[in-house]
Amino acid sequence: MTSRLRIRLTSIGLPALVFAIFLVVWQVATSALRIPQYILPSPADLVSAFDRVSKTFPYDLWVTSIEAASGFALGSVGGFLLALCFARYAMVEKSLMPYVIAMKTVPIVAIAPLLVIWLGAGLMPKIILSALICFFPVLISTVKGLKEVDPDQIDLFRSLAATDWQLFKWLRFPSCMVYLFPSLRISIVFAVIGAIVAEFASANAGLGFKIMLASFHVDTSAMFVYIIACALLSLILYGIVAFAERFAVPWSYSERTRGDL
Repeated sequence: MTSRLRIRLTSIGLPALVFAIFLVVWQVATSALRIPQYILPSPADLVSAFDRVSKTFPYDLWVTSIEAASGFALGSVGGFLLALCFARYAMVEKSLMPYVIAMKTVPIVAIAPLLVIWLGAGLMPKIILSALICFFPVLISTVKGLKEVDPDQIDLFRSLAATDWQLFKWLRFPSCMVYLFPSLRISIVFAVIGAIVAEFASANAGLGFKIMLASFHVDTSAMFVYIIACALLSLILYGIVAFAERFAVPWSYSERTRGDL
């Protein structure tokens, strides 16, 4: 067994083992201590609850996934484009960055009701809120990546009569990708949070909406099912972005892999 394969199996096996132990302890504790189901349901109760909500669960999962993925795409593209503008024009960065930071300090819980008033109760408020929460990490990381280019490399490109486009394509863009993808991995998780918070404000479907509905009925088992679904959705989307990073920035992935060997 190669070292790389052993590391990969360990990265999967250890979390799975910890999760299995956690489930056993959880089940034994709730049974031994006779904890009421409405306070802390057991894993067996969650299986029963999932069976109850299984008819509408796929649709709710699909709605939240679309909201998070769309918001992630919109916020990431917007953050990247504005970062290009900031890196190119220092005056624009100095003029707009204070407002970007101020926007980031506003709690998303406070923004959600306003978006519902302005945009209605459809998908758009959820997508916009997810986009806003993804926008800032991508913007900051991309600006840093575009500016962290080795000056000697820039001088080398200039000595070869490289145009601004060639300088961006072959030097600045590959450099910023190393900074961009970590922010994308963070943003995709934030996108799920943004979609769920927006569903709390107004929705008729989605995981966040069902969490609120279950809380109104004190259906703790169903709440746990939907909360776990939110966590799994975040993990899956995070894995997709990490998988894309492996192919988009192979040199960064190889360096991390060698560091683990």
